[in-house]
Amino acid sequence: MKTATAPLPPLRSVKVLDQLRERIR
Repeated sequence: MKTATAPLPPLRSVKVLDQLRERIR
């Protein structure tokens, strides 16, 4: 997970991460 490297990732990345987190739950 290279989210800490980017100061403000694009909205697409955020949405993708949210979807992945929901699936992992």
